[in-house]
Amino acid sequence: MSEKTVQTVTPRQIRKYFNRIGLAFLAVFVLSAGAFVGYRQLLPLLEPAYRSMDRAALETGAEIVLTLLITLLPFSICAAVLKLKVGSFFGSCRGQWKRIGQTALVALAVNLLLTFITGILAIVLSWMNIQFSGSLLSLDDSSMAAAGLNLVLFLVIYPLCEEFVFRGVCLRAFSRMGNLFAIFASSLLFALMHGNTVSIFSSFFIGVLLAMVAMRYRSIVPTLVIHMLLNAQNLLLQAIPARYSWLIGLGCLVIYVLAILAFFQLKQSRLIIRRETDPWVLVRQFFLSWAIVLTIVLYGVLNLLSIRF
Repeated sequence: MSEKTVQTVTPRQIRKYFNRIGLAFLAVFVLSAGAFVGYRQLLPLLEPAYRSMDRAALETGAEIVLTLLITLLPFSICAAVLKLKVGSFFGSCRGQWKRIGQTALVALAVNLLLTFITGILAIVLSWMNIQFSGSLLSLDDSSMAAAGLNLVLFLVIYPLCEEFVFRGVCLRAFSRMGNLFAIFASSLLFALMHGNTVSIFSSFFIGVLLAMVAMRYRSIVPTLVIHMLLNAQNLLLQAIPARYSWLIGLGCLVIYVLAILAFFQLKQSRLIIRRETDPWVLVRQFFLSWAIVLTIVLYGVLNLLSIRF
């Protein structure tokens, strides 16, 4: 009879493991900053070409390519270093798409509720002359080509990169020490990398939901589909004119009714939370890892810079 092998690690080894993930985030930060500075330096040389071409479309196309390279390359290397099989991220979900669709309805309802709470918080803060830079897609004054590429960026590229990073590399790497900690850590990083200060809490809860879905189906394919739907929902909420606000109300009502029905059908499904290591020990080592701390500080500062007084 074979016995289960128990592997013991020291706190230093845990911090080293976390630092490898933090270094991937720092690499994304450095590459993004380098791309921004490089573009500013090249802008005078590009101005003549922009006069005869669609500048907005060219810039968006370049952003798509750079987003894929700057995000996927460091984390693909990180996955290789941590011995994670990238191919396993995209596991088969055949025969489960009905439940995934029901889960997506629940996610859309949760996102509506969080959007409403975030909007109320933003209004309250605006009374104190505190506002936040917008992070949603703007298609105003864009050509058809630029608008199409922006939609691809917002609805496909961003969800693909974020799911690969947070529910692929981060969640799988952290789950080696316990699912409970993995959900917390991946969702925290997702929230910090995802927007402005006022939306951190809503992004964290969406991250928790997506992490649980990824664990339930052992694949980021369902979370990728749900993430695309959430981005599309956010875009529609932004794009519908105020005079058609009744459409938003009607759509919310329909989604909530369908989500409640789907929720009761999903109640029989259970997610087993594996807790092999004391999560508080892992949380302590997580916040003692220099690369993780530096990542949190850098992206936390970017969130704070979104505040306008």
